[in-house]
Amino acid sequence: MNKLYDSSKKLVVLGGLLAASLTLKSQVLHDNGPVFNSAGTGSGGANESVLYTTTFGMGTIGFGHQQTAFNRVADDFTITDCAWRIDSVVFFGYQTGSTTTSTFTGVNFRLWDSIPDAPGSAIVFGDTTTNRLIRTVWSGVYRITETTTGNTTRPIMRNVCTMNGTIIPAGTYWLDWSSAGSLGSGPWAPPRTPVMVAITGNGRQRIGSVWNNLVDGGTNTPAQGLPFIIYGTALNAAADAGTASAYCTSGQVQLGGTTPGSGYGSLAYAWSPATALSSTSIGNPLASPSVSTSYVLTVTDALGCVATDTVEVAVNQPSTATINPTACTSYLSPAGNTYTTSGTYNDTLVNMVGCDSIITINLVVNAPTTAVQNVSSCGTTYLSPAGNTYTSSGTYYDTIPNTLGCDSIITTNLAFYTATQSSINVTACGTYTAPGGSVYTSSGVYMDTISNVNGCDSIITISLVIDTATYGALTTSACGTYTSPSGSVYSTSGTYMDTITGSNGCDSILTIALTILQPTQSAITVSTCGSYTAPSGAVYTTSGTYMDTIPNSSGCDSLITITLNATTIDTGITLVNSITAMSEDNTPGATYQWLHCDNNFFPVPGATGQTFNNSYVFGNFAVAVTVGNCTDTSACVLVDAWGIEEYNAGKLIGLYPNPNNGTFTLDLPKHAQKINIRISDITGRVVWNTSDSDKKQVPVNFDGPAGMYVITVQTESYTAVKNMVITK
Repeated sequence: MNKLYDSSKKLVVLGGLLAASLTLKSQVLHDNGPVFNSAGTGSGGANESVLYTTTFGMGTIGFGHQQTAFNRVADDFTITDCAWRIDSVVFFGYQTGSTTTSTFTGVNFRLWDSIPDAPGSAIVFGDTTTNRLIRTVWSGVYRITETTTGNTTRPIMRNVCTMNGTIIPAGTYWLDWSSAGSLGSGPWAPPRTPVMVAITGNGRQRIGSVWNNLVDGGTNTPAQGLPFIIYGTALNAAADAGTASAYCTSGQVQLGGTTPGSGYGSLAYAWSPATALSSTSIGNPLASPSVSTSYVLTVTDALGCVATDTVEVAVNQPSTATINPTACTSYLSPAGNTYTTSGTYNDTLVNMVGCDSIITINLVVNAPTTAVQNVSSCGTTYLSPAGNTYTSSGTYYDTIPNTLGCDSIITTNLAFYTATQSSINVTACGTYTAPGGSVYTSSGVYMDTISNVNGCDSIITISLVIDTATYGALTTSACGTYTSPSGSVYSTSGTYMDTITGSNGCDSILTIALTILQPTQSAITVSTCGSYTAPSGAVYTTSGTYMDTIPNSSGCDSLITITLNATTIDTGITLVNSITAMSEDNTPGATYQWLHCDNNFFPVPGATGQTFNNSYVFGNFAVAVTVGNCTDTSACVLVDAWGIEEYNAGKLIGLYPNPNNGTFTLDLPKHAQKINIRISDITGRVVWNTSDSDKKQVPVNFDGPAGMYVITVQTESYTAVKNMVITK
């Protein structure tokens, strides 16, 4: 066996090479257990390692391996991988009387290439002096006998010892070890404990300086093994020569997989044969053989582990063939081409090795023939040229060979003529003429016979229903004209006959007693002060001629021509040293009476002119303006210093549309910086006010009841008053 160590020296970790090459986490490389054979039966649910004292008469609970007495135990294991990198070894032991807190203080061990201390055996790793214990904990197992289940005086400890990542090649090895503890009993090594098995291995024990087989004291059977666990990484080389490739006649392929090889440390690649390779010592050489060749890749890692893989590069050749087919009408070639005329053609497809297969086709194309025959028969069967028997009319196709060996297709249009039968359901008004010419005037079931299209009898069963006309009467009236149910239009009263189709499909004759009513016309002349409401509800505020429509006593339109004379009085006034009514300018022929607003609108004696020069120093005044039979009163004007305020509704401001339903636009003569607006009812009570700024046109939205109101506008340079009318 080739060894990766010098038997006279200890193995050591290979430093940076190992760290660079091994990235796998430690795994269990070998488990020489089991440690227990009874799960969960111990104190607190612990596992138990049971010595079969009753079943097999065994007598040794544990094997001494005390460092103080130079006692040791040993057992073997085998490496089948190329090598192992061993990080740690776990040994098991106990000291009688300890708790589950470990009392172990040290473990030393050696790794041998054969039985310890046997002639020719060499130490691979370790010694009898170095304490390699790095962790000791309770294993969760108690060592007991069959008669002491539940006993807790022998808790088995799990002692983890380092091996520093030592690399060991394939082979069979022995471990021997010795332990130290703080108690006087032991330490003791429990044997392997398979379930219901007495012979558990081939371990050995050294007492003092003499090695013997690991013998159970009760049976004296040299067949006990010892549990231990080896942790580390299995080291193997791997090779991937790539995927089999093929090309036709000539080409080039790259060998080796994405990762052509793996293993410990640096890898060496070797390809054979060297024929047509770009290199024999790299992982992915190029191959261009002229004949099919199998290439073998050998990968060797730094430990000398070897792996091989083989890949096939196939070099294939094209092929040729000649065929002489005969076809009718068309021929589908092996490559899927369709040929319709005789000739020589070349087809190319892929042969079984992936190269061109060129086929020469010497083709003869013959043509089929066709014929059509029309056959009529009054019998029950017909025998076709091909020997087929037909019993019903139809188009049939017979195929027989022609003189060229192609199909001769005969189309037979076959007709069998027989009598036909049918039935119909008929509803008629008054009389019915059957297809055979018979006339029927009453309901019933009748048989009629005519010739069908083939000249045979066609027997028709007629289920006949004879309906009659219906009659009705209608009395109605209309305004101007009347449209009857049939669509006739009548404009004079009278009795009319109307015919429509009834629900049974026959005539429905309706007698209509018709009265034509007429609309009426009239004219009225109306004089009003302010606005006028017409009979239909329309409101007019200016003189003119208007047409109004309302229903008359007959329910027809009553057209009324209204000639309206509407008197509108301007009640605006101005204040410049005196009060002047504006109506003379806008309402000619007006008379005036000035009123004292603060004295319950008492007339001011003698103040009947358009201009009122009062003798009061302070007060509110209004003017009653009369035109004909109409009188209207202006808003009250506060007079406290003549000439300071100007009231001019007719000239300074505009208000439109007036009358309105409450949405007005107030038009000022120019932009005003400060605008105060108030609306008063006819009693002078202020019912609405607002303010605005920097405007020439101001929206006024007043939701008051219908009636007459006064709107007062005050700016920094004037005050204006104007009447406004709300309609709803």
